[in-house]
Amino acid sequence: MRDIHIKSSQPEKTVPLLKDAIERERKLILHSISVTKTKVDNLTASLNISVPQILRGEVTRTPENEQELLELEGELAILQHLEGELANIEELQVCP
Repeated sequence: MRDIHIKSSQPEKTVPLLKDAIERERKLILHSISVTKTKVDNLTASLNISVPQILRGEVTRTPENEQELLELEGELAILQHLEGELANIEELQVCP
């Protein structure tokens, strides 16, 4: 882990601002993850498949399910990105 330094003429005000901003971002990401997981759950239920099946390429594509499969793949990519962002933000430490 590397340090990042921020200079401020009023560190007593800056530190709480940074902590609040990080916490707000964490909450936004958690909300986005929740929404995305709901979309994934709805799509997998509609397609009658599981996430592992789609990830292993075991789902037969048809003209009828192609659009939903593309949407599901997109949501899974978004979920992976959000989970990476959450992991990154959760390791941040503001050290006054």
